[in-house]
Amino acid sequence: MSDKEVGDQFSQIHIDVARNATDDFNLFHDLYGWSRIINNPFQGPIVLGFQIESLIEHKIQLHRQFHDENDWILQNNLRFSNYQLSFANAIKAQQKVIIDIKRTQSTDNDNPSLSNRISVKSDGKLALIGFKKETQSPLFLESNIFNEEQISEIDFKQYPDRSFLNDSLGGFFLKRKFMTASDAKNFLCGSLIDQRMYFDELKNKYQ
Repeated sequence: MSDKEVGDQFSQIHIDVARNATDDFNLFHDLYGWSRIINNPFQGPIVLGFQIESLIEHKIQLHRQFHDENDWILQNNLRFSNYQLSFANAIKAQQKVIIDIKRTQSTDNDNPSLSNRISVKSDGKLALIGFKKETQSPLFLESNIFNEEQISEIDFKQYPDRSFLNDSLGGFFLKRKFMTASDAKNFLCGSLIDQRMYFDELKNKYQ
């Protein structure tokens, strides 16, 4: 039986670990707090979007390795990963989650790219659909407002935590979060990802 047929399954402890690692205390994910939300359509705690997205990214990385696509990405300087995802339904604990990554599509011209269509089903129902695309320049913020040179010139310390940047910086919302290695490891575990692929103290690997 293939991994695709077996699928994945989140439990409440996975949700709690991911919440604690990211300081996300939204009641939608709380074992008891969900019932305090008036007219909550989900009737129970739901998995964090970031958990699903992280698991998708992990599976795409496995897909890239299996199909020897990482060298092509480096050779063509595809520095940006772009996601476009649409949630069709929430995913709840104990549901069977199937992530389907379609065959990679590539363009090999003046504007090279790699892309994959993605779909996620939970207990047989569509939960998410979208794509990931590797490109030389970002598909979002085409003005490149946040290139490396501009970022180095921005004094983020002048902006309070949980505040909006001024219009000249795009009006983005700034939220500071300092994560330790243990936070990242716990979040990977909460997202059903083998942390050894990204952290290995014996090899001094922190990816």
